[in-house]
Amino acid sequence: MNTYCKFIFWLSCLCASFYATSTYLKGYLLYFGGNDSFYKTTRIEENSTLSKHVHVEDINERACRVVIINLVDFHHEVIESAVLRYPLPFHKYNCSVEKHPIVYDFALYQNRHHLKIDAAASSLSKKAQFLNQTEFWGWNRYFEGHLKGQVFPRNDKYNSRALFNKLVTWDEIDNSIVDAQIDITCNISPKFQRWALSENNYCVLHHANLDINLSQNPSLLSKSCFLSPMWPKEQCQFIASDLPFAKDNVASLRRETPGIKVCIQGGQRNLNLACEIFSKSKHDLYNATLHLSSRESESQVKKINMLGIEGKVVVSSEIDYIKYHEHVSKCDLILPLLEPNESSSHFPWGEKKLSGIIPAIIAYQIDILAHYKYIKIYEKWLSQKINVVTYGDTVPEKVSGLNEQMQRIFERKVKVSR
Repeated sequence: MNTYCKFIFWLSCLCASFYATSTYLKGYLLYFGGNDSFYKTTRIEENSTLSKHVHVEDINERACRVVIINLVDFHHEVIESAVLRYPLPFHKYNCSVEKHPIVYDFALYQNRHHLKIDAAASSLSKKAQFLNQTEFWGWNRYFEGHLKGQVFPRNDKYNSRALFNKLVTWDEIDNSIVDAQIDITCNISPKFQRWALSENNYCVLHHANLDINLSQNPSLLSKSCFLSPMWPKEQCQFIASDLPFAKDNVASLRRETPGIKVCIQGGQRNLNLACEIFSKSKHDLYNATLHLSSRESESQVKKINMLGIEGKVVVSSEIDYIKYHEHVSKCDLILPLLEPNESSSHFPWGEKKLSGIIPAIIAYQIDILAHYKYIKIYEKWLSQKINVVTYGDTVPEKVSGLNEQMQRIFERKVKVSR
């Protein structure tokens, strides 16, 4: 009996000694940065469910990170909407959209080609004498003054928020901590296919290449969003209407401004047709002026003088991002002048390109005069606050529509002024 009691006594002492020694060694190792894998392994074996839960929870403490990429010196107007509207599968990433805003960094044209102006520049940028004359810098000023460091709600199923963080160079992108990259100037091409095949790369597509059968690229389309509503409902699409003055009450300010500002935006428009329509309208009666956005001002001035509307037409080409949108937001009426027979690429039977002025019309609630086939594409996006008048294929129909719109705008301004 005594022998048995001694055995139990010494065994207890040995166990206590082992426990004390192991506890000391654990503290020693942890204090000096040692490896605690033995204890982690033991804990996992004892309660694997609890351990896995703690592990996932620790990972999900971090914010999700996304990089917006733009390889060219244009399409900056898409950036803000790509941040706020592009749907990403955040549930697949080991990050939290509930606890933190999603961090967005921006790797743009100017950051990548900071020593030169090359083929990725717009036609205006190519003529720039200095780097600060490229289109990037106007958007950069807007970013620094209105977006950087700000958090905005996103339009997605997660009720997530977006933090506009900072501009980065390509060398600064750390793929080990970036959950997704969105290229806002993708095209359906072999280059696009190589890009989209990477697991966490996503695309904003402006149009479709008719030589590519979209039905044969389901994996690519599933990682792409179009900026045009001319696609099946199940295809990701959005209109980039998050613009500088979208949250301001610019429509009310326009009603209080005397005169009528009729605008034609975009270098591809038939500006000669615009001048002809305006010259045949009742522009004097309604105190209207025609504002043409054109980089070919000399040829336009000759046409204006021939039609006898000099003094009623303003030709401009604004490169600054904020100033351009300030100008557009003050337009009372916009004529897209995209005709089905002349601009097929902007219609369902063509490349399904978005009409570039549509986001501004939606954001700033500007009245519109356009071909009835054009309006049919965007009618569900045009709110009741936007007055819409359509025309057919003839010039008299366009002149009649312009007179109708100018009369409504004139009467509305007279009513406000009383």
